[in-house]
Order: sequence, then C-alpha cells, then structure tokens
Amino acid sequence: MQHNLLALCVPIGHNVHMKLRDWMADNGLGPSAVALLIGADHTAVIRYRDEVRIPRPEIMAKIAEVTGGKVMPNDFFPNLPTAKCPDPECPKPGRERRATDRRNK
Repeated sequence: MQHNLLALCVPIGHNVHMKLRDWMADNGLGPSAVALLIGADHTAVIRYRDEVRIPRPEIMAKIAEVTGGKVMPNDFFPNLPTAKCPDPECPKPGRERRATDRRNK
C-alpha cells in the first residue's frame, strides 16, 4: 500500500504537532506499546523516538493516525522548506504548509 505523504501537509507554527518522544511521554506509552499500535518492532520505535531512523512512509502515516495528527511525517524532517499546500482540502488557502515531498525544494 502506498501513502501520499504530500497529502498529510500541516500548518506551520501550530503547537499541536510534536516529536514522537514527547507524544509517547505525554501519553505514558513505551516503545512496546507504540510498536503494537503502529505495527512495528519496538526497537524500530526506539530508533524513531530517538531520531536515529526515519520511519518508512507507511509507518509515518500510521504514526500520524495513531497520534491523532499530533506527530506528522514532517515532524521527522526538521529542515524541510515551507511550501503552499497543494491539497484543495487543506483549510484556509494561502496559509503556509510544510510538505513532506522532497521534490518541492
């Protein structure tokens, strides 16, 4: 199954988004619990949490789903440039969005 990460664009500057480490701490979840939720190995979750490894697109999408959108794919890429969201479903056209598609550099 392919996931379109560009469709998961998010507003810049919203305090809703956080790192996986912070979300896990706020929810009292360890790597094993998160691994069960996203369908990954607990050692992979530790690597994602510690920012040693970037999750595959399908795992990023699952993390976004499980966290209720608080941890989004672009939260794993801190130095992405901002871009306008190409998705017509994004709210309030004209707001800056962070796109996860590296081709938009």
